This record gives sequence, C-alpha cells and structure tokens, in this order.
Amino acid sequence: LTEDVKPRFGILKYPVMGLLIATVGRAICGDGFGAFNDLLSSSVGIFLLQADDCFRNSSSCICGNIENSGGAQCLIPFVAVTFTNMLFDVMTFCSWWQNFGHHLFLRMPISFFVLAAAFFQLSASVVAWQIYRQIQAPLLELNLNSRWEVGPRPG
Repeated sequence: LTEDVKPRFGILKYPVMGLLIATVGRAICGDGFGAFNDLLSSSVGIFLLQADDCFRNSSSCICGNIENSGGAQCLIPFVAVTFTNMLFDVMTFCSWWQNFGHHLFLRMPISFFVLAAAFFQLSASVVAWQIYRQIQAPLLELNLNSRWEVGPRPG
C-alpha cells in the first residue's frame, strides 16, 4: 500500500470499533440476529485492519495461522457486507419510527443501537470504498495508458 492510503485505514478503525460497541448493545437488548449481522461486519473489518495495532491480536485469534488472509483484499467484501447491513438497519429503524414516532427511543432502547450501527456501517463502507478507489486509480490509469501506446505491433 502507498503512504497516502495508510491514513485512511487509520480512520476506518473508528467505525469498526463503534460497530463493535453497537453489536454489544444490540446483543444486550435482545436483538440476536441484528447483533450477529453487526458481528459479521465487524469481523470482516477486523480482517481488513489486521495490520493495525488495535486489531492485530483479534485477527490472529479469529483466523489463526491462515496465510494471506485479511488486509486490502477484504475491501470489497467489507463494503458489500456493511452497506447491505446498513440498508436493512435503516429499513428496520424506519419501520419502527413509523410505528412509534418520536417516542421510539423511550419505548425501544434497542433503536439507538440500530441507528448507531447503521451510522457506523455507512461511514465504514464509504471510507472503505474511498480506499478501494484510491488503490485502483493508479492501476486503472496504468492500464489505460498501456492500451493506447503507439509502437510496433507483434508479429
């Protein structure tokens, strides 16, 4: 990875940590399936950030001694999982809002964790997509330039 991409990985760890907190909150409030989905997103984020000091022990505990696991190759799966989970969390929150209105947070404390999870997943997927685009831009430019080179044609 280039030096200009590495700071974005440092930014990405905060939404992943926030999502872990939302996962615990949803589990405590009794939303087992929602907590499982958030845990899935968090796990992919931990694989993605395995080089970070905060997640180094967690990723080695989860994946053991598997070679070539995690890192930047997890960007697209991370974006896909977090963005999909965010869409479902937003739909869940909107349906609850439609039923309970402004009393939602008082009647259903779990709604705070669903909204927090959606926020963290949206921010994580946006930052991860930006990292992916930043990594792919030089490769795409190189591919386009090599395609239009003028020179002798092979025989």
